[in-house]
Amino acid sequence: MRGAERYLPPCQEDGEQKINVSQVAGTGPMHIPYSDQGRLFVQFFSRAALDPKLQEVAAKSYQADLQGIAKIFAYGSKTGQTMEEDAQSAAYGLMAMVVGLSFFRVAGIAPPRGEDNRYIGEQYVQRLFHSQKANAPTGG
Repeated sequence: MRGAERYLPPCQEDGEQKINVSQVAGTGPMHIPYSDQGRLFVQFFSRAALDPKLQEVAAKSYQADLQGIAKIFAYGSKTGQTMEEDAQSAAYGLMAMVVGLSFFRVAGIAPPRGEDNRYIGEQYVQRLFHSQKANAPTGG
């Protein structure tokens, strides 16, 4: 079992997951299957490529994520867990890869052996935080 399967459900397992699609009072969570959520993701980004208002929405929605990821990289650098010196660029690169992998997953563009592509992002993060640590200079 790859690590991604430990943390993320397979695409076909919708279970009873519900998401809240509205901030309006009185509207409860509704069930949207993962496959439909994926199609909505692709449709939104496709439209955002042409619509400046949707581009603004997408940019705002990712800014907090980018800031949080950058803080993780900065902390990792400070504690010697990674040697990434530019936390902002590292966060941007990771986010771009994850969004791209998500698009590929929904669009049916599988890795060469046809496996679940989520392991690629997980391996990248493991390399950033584990192999970098092994290469870090030691005091002595």
